[in-house]
Amino acid sequence: MYFFVFVFLIVSLVPAQQSVVRNSPTDDPQSNAIGYLCSNETTQAWLDIVFVIDTSDAMSRRNFNSLVGQIATFMQPFTFGQTEKHTIRVAVITYGINVVEQYLLTDTTDFENFIDFLFDLSFNLQFDENGANAQGALQEAYYLLLSESSFRKPLIILIAASYDKAGFNGADKTANAIKNNGINIIVINFASSDGVLTNALQKISSPGFYYVSNQDNINSLIPFALTQINCFCPSGYIQFRYYNTAWKNYTNYAECLFGFSSDTLPTVATRVCKPGILVPITSQTKFDFIADHVLPHELPGKKKFTIGLHKSSSADEEWKWWGYNETEYSLGNYPSMFDIPNKEDNYGYFWNHYGFNWTLQTGNNVELPYICQLRACDAEYICDQTQAKKMLEKVY
Repeated sequence: MYFFVFVFLIVSLVPAQQSVVRNSPTDDPQSNAIGYLCSNETTQAWLDIVFVIDTSDAMSRRNFNSLVGQIATFMQPFTFGQTEKHTIRVAVITYGINVVEQYLLTDTTDFENFIDFLFDLSFNLQFDENGANAQGALQEAYYLLLSESSFRKPLIILIAASYDKAGFNGADKTANAIKNNGINIIVINFASSDGVLTNALQKISSPGFYYVSNQDNINSLIPFALTQINCFCPSGYIQFRYYNTAWKNYTNYAECLFGFSSDTLPTVATRVCKPGILVPITSQTKFDFIADHVLPHELPGKKKFTIGLHKSSSADEEWKWWGYNETEYSLGNYPSMFDIPNKEDNYGYFWNHYGFNWTLQTGNNVELPYICQLRACDAEYICDQTQAKKMLEKVY
């Protein structure tokens, strides 16, 4: 009997003529982060929220009181108000057969007043309408957000307990029109056992913002969702976001990306990007997002582009990324350098040398297309939402 030993050789994907240069270790968490996380500071959020609540005969007074308790729990961490910048305003629209504005955004004073109103409303409602005009309620919520708009980020929270074929007719189209106008819709299903209702609500909700009222951790999931919605980019920018297949939702990052395809000196590109920065790419996840969403839109057909990696002017001449507010942080584990930089090299760039393979290169003021990154609006940062992307001439 013969015994054969098979030895499997793992061949490096790095071309033979190149040797990987190990990056220096760093303790800065930014160096190895997927991206710049959005603030989840609920007390600083600035939102206009319209609750659209099903009060048909499917939602009893007992269930409504339970719902109010849940709303009070997940909304308690937020700061309510009209005049202060980092505050939220809330409104309430109820619907059965009829759609009724119960509490306006301009009625908002404080958290206690809002919760008192909801408990009082429970005893004033009849819960006897055999119908659920969700389409009309969404439309009314949209009109309310338009008529009482403020600097705050608008959104709708739809809470549904029943499906009505007539009442849901066209609701998905209305929801799509609302979402296309930059307004997210969170959905809370109060009757998850109803498969028809579930299917209809999933079509209405914004991607990643569908919930069931009795699911685990909903009282922490909703505040996180609200701060995620409060993290957004002005029109004309591409926001970096990552889809979590396990949680079936997106994580937004406080990064607004845009690019210019004209060959430009990196020292000049840093000025064009202001008040942003040349893009830092500290993870494969972020690079994949850029390759899939930014390059085809901003730099179609380009094989090289400048990034924010640069030789620091500090005494150690370490390779670093630009951060917001004129800060710097060290190159981490990604991307790896495949060649030792020449002494005169001062900026990094990515090179698509074949197929889908990109490598990090360095050079001395190499004129290339480039990608910029602007800090996104988030709970702690009220940005200029009216600013337009710099309209420099693009050469493709």
